[in-house]
Amino acid sequence: MKISKNMWILFGFIFAVLLAVFIFNYVFSVYETKYELSTSVLYSDGNTTAVLRAIPINAWGFKAPFRNSNTRFEFEEGAGKVEVLIKDEVRGVLKIRSKQESGKVVIRATPKNSLLPTVFEILIYPNQAMLSNGEL
Repeated sequence: MKISKNMWILFGFIFAVLLAVFIFNYVFSVYETKYELSTSVLYSDGNTTAVLRAIPINAWGFKAPFRNSNTRFEFEEGAGKVEVLIKDEVRGVLKIRSKQESGKVVIRATPKNSLLPTVFEILIYPNQAMLSNGEL
C-alpha cells in the first residue's frame, strides 16, 4: 500500500502539533520554583551582600528557558537591618546589603507558580564575632 503525498503532509502536521504541545508542556511550563541564596550569613559592616534568586523549573527538573519566576518578597523580620539593593519581583531577584546592626532577617518568598511560600532566615553577626582562626 502506497501512502499518498497528502497523507504524508497530514502525518507531518499531526507530528508537529504533538511535538509543539509536548515541548510547551514539559520544557517551557513552570512546574516548581527553586531558590538560590548566595549566603545565609552577613556581617554588620555595611558591605556584605546576599542575593536570593527564584529559578523556574520545568517538568524535567531544569531551568525553564525564556521564563521568569514572578516572586513577591516580603520582610517578616529585620527589614531595618538591611538595605535593599535590587528587588526585581518580575525576574525573582532580591539583593540586600547589611547595615551597621546585627540580628536576624526573615524573608518570605511567594512565587506566582507555587501554592506555598518559602521562608529564608539570614543572620547578621557583629564584626567582633570572627575569631582569630576564622570560626564563628
